[in-house]
Amino acid sequence: MIKVVKRAGHAENFATDKLVTVLRRVCRHRPNLDEADFRRIAHAIEAQLDDRGERFVRSGEIASLVLDRLAEIDPLSHQRLAASYVDEAGNLRTDARPVAADEAHQLGLFESD
Repeated sequence: MIKVVKRAGHAENFATDKLVTVLRRVCRHRPNLDEADFRRIAHAIEAQLDDRGERFVRSGEIASLVLDRLAEIDPLSHQRLAASYVDEAGNLRTDARPVAADEAHQLGLFESD
């Protein structure tokens, strides 16, 4: 069983149905994709992760795999998902990044003088 490591650090079982739900949402009103396509994509991604033989995978890796698949089959759906998961610099928002010391206090209200 593959465990998905979330941004907060906890892990949960990989759920194909969650992936299908995401695909259904970003591919809404796309005439060239249907429920069978969503399931096929989700199962292909799950198989790809299984083939790696790793027990744990970051949620960002899954998002990246979905983005790659969508880029190949439906550019508009890819853009929809990318709008939610990719920042202006092209980095996945699901990837945790360390907070710099100068970012720790957003407005500096609690810094001592």
